[in-house]
Amino acid sequence: MDYYDDAKKSLEELSVADIETIRGGVYSDHIVLSVLDRLSGKQSKETQQRRLALMKLVCRSPQVDRLFSYDQTILDILYALVDSGQAESLLKYALMAWMYFLKQGFELDLTDYLNIARGFLYQGRVDVFVAFLHRALNESSLLDYHLTTLIEDFARLNEIDLARYLETVGKKALSDDWHENDLTSYENAENKLAFINEEVRQDIRDLITPEKLTQDENKAHLPALYDRSELIVALSSKPSDKALLLWVPDMLCLVLGEQFPFDATGDVFIDTLASLRSSMLPELSLLGDTLDVDREPVFNFVFLGKTCGYHFSSLVAMATDADLSPDVRSDAVEGLMKIVEFAPEHRAEVLEILEKLMNIPETFDDASEIIMTGIVANLLDTDLYELKPAVVKAFEADMVSPEMVRPNSFTDEWYLPELEEKKAGRGRTVLLKCRKCGHTQ
Repeated sequence: MDYYDDAKKSLEELSVADIETIRGGVYSDHIVLSVLDRLSGKQSKETQQRRLALMKLVCRSPQVDRLFSYDQTILDILYALVDSGQAESLLKYALMAWMYFLKQGFELDLTDYLNIARGFLYQGRVDVFVAFLHRALNESSLLDYHLTTLIEDFARLNEIDLARYLETVGKKALSDDWHENDLTSYENAENKLAFINEEVRQDIRDLITPEKLTQDENKAHLPALYDRSELIVALSSKPSDKALLLWVPDMLCLVLGEQFPFDATGDVFIDTLASLRSSMLPELSLLGDTLDVDREPVFNFVFLGKTCGYHFSSLVAMATDADLSPDVRSDAVEGLMKIVEFAPEHRAEVLEILEKLMNIPETFDDASEIIMTGIVANLLDTDLYELKPAVVKAFEADMVSPEMVRPNSFTDEWYLPELEEKKAGRGRTVLLKCRKCGHTQ
C-alpha cells in the first residue's frame, strides 16, 4: 500500500469531530476530495456531517491542486452550511469563495456578492445586508434562483410573511415560469439568527419588486459595486462601519490581483482590510500574510494559497514542515523557485533550502520520493544549475519517479552527463495510481 492509499485509509477512519480539528494541508486535497466523492449519494445525517467536515478541510488547506476544479466544492459548502444549521459561518465561506475565485482569475458576479450579503444577514447584520441589496439592485436585477434563495433564507429565519411576499413577487414577475416554493416546512422554524424589524421588512419589500426580477442573465450582470477611484474618495471621508463592510468585496478585488511580489506598504485598501480584520470582520484572517505587507513582501501564486499570498519565510516553513503532506510541501518548494525569478536576492537562501531538502537519507519512504520528484521536475523550469549535483544524486539513489521525470528530460543548460548510462535503462519500476480514475499504471 503506497503513501496515498495509507493517507486515504487514515482519513476514512477519522471521526467527524477529528476531521473538524485537523490542520489544513496534513492531507493532500486529492485525498480529501477522493474520500468526499465516495460519500456521494449517501443521505444519512452522519454522512452529511462528514461531507461538510471534509469540504471544510479542503478549504483549510493551502493547496490548489491543478488536476481538480474546486469551484463546485466551494459552492456546495455554502448550501451545506445553511442546510445543516451552521449558517452563521456562511460569511466566512462566502468570502473564501470570493477570494479563491479572484485569485484564479474567475469572473465574479451578482451571485457572489449576494452570498456575502447573505452571510451578513445570517450574522444579524441586517443593515449591511440591506445596504448590499440596495446598491446591487441599483445596478442589476435578480434572477429567479436569486429570489428563491432569499425566500428560503427568510423562511429559515422565521420571517414567513416576508418569504411569502417574495413568492408573490416571483409569481407576478414570471407568472407560469415561476416555480413555487413550499414554505410549510419552515413555518415552525426556530433558527432565527437575525433580528428583522418592520422597518427592515419594508425596506426589503421596497427593494425587491417584480420590476427587479429578470430572466435575462445580461441584466443580472454585476462586475463591481464600487470602482477604485470611488473607493479612494469614500475612504477619505471617515466612513461608517456599515459602509466599510459594504466595500470589502471590491477592496479585495484590488488587493488580490497581483501574482508576484506585492509590496503595498501604506496602501489604503490593505490598511483598511487589516483594520477590519482586527475589529469587525475576523473572517478576513483568510487573507493570511496578504495583509501583513509591512513585515515583508507578499507573493501570490495560483497553485498555492486558496485565499492568500505568502511571505518568503512562510513558504520556507511550509516547505520544511514534516507534518504537512508531500504535495503541499512540493507546492511550497515550487513557490520558492518562482520567487528566485522575481526576487533574485533570495537565490542563495533558496539554494541552501533546496540542498537540504535534496539530501539523500539512508532510507526513504514514498513521501520522500514524492517531494524529491516534485523538486527535480520543477527545477527544469529554473536556472538553478547549482543543484545539478543534487539532481544526479537523486536519480542515482532512485528517489525520482521515472513516470514523472527521467534523466533524458535534462537537456541543454540542464544536461547531466553523469546520467548518460542511466538514460539507456528504464530505471526502477514505480506503480502510480491516477488521482481521478484510480487506475494503476
